Amino acid sequence: MRRRSGSLRMLWPHVILMDLQMPGVNGLAAITELTQRGVESHVLVLTTYDTDAHVVPAIEAGATGYLLKAAPRDELLRAVRAAAQGQSVLAPSVASVLMNRVRTPPAVELLSPRELEVLQLVAAGKTAVS
Repeated sequence: MRRRSGSLRMLWPHVILMDLQMPGVNGLAAITELTQRGVESHVLVLTTYDTDAHVVPAIEAGATGYLLKAAPRDELLRAVRAAAQGQSVLAPSVASVLMNRVRTPPAVELLSPRELEVLQLVAAGKTAVS
């Protein structure tokens, strides 16, 4: 544990195991708040969710690593030790999710069908749309 400076002389752990779904607080919100407060602890997400909709926001919020609760005990211990040293840790299935996300980024519709129609009319020189 590291001792934080200040009048309260609070102690912070090197590694925080964080679930994404907890009673009363959202894990993602907790990670974001820890990051915003400058807490130097490394957050290792330990959860059952392995979709990119869960993984990416957790990493963007500041998580050092992401493991699944089904991980074998020895893998969890290695991950905690690695996270304590500031190393990134990802479950193999999570790494695959991220690789697939990078290879095929989510499709984003930039314009709605109506916006596209208006743009086409403007390009054709129309000044009023009925």
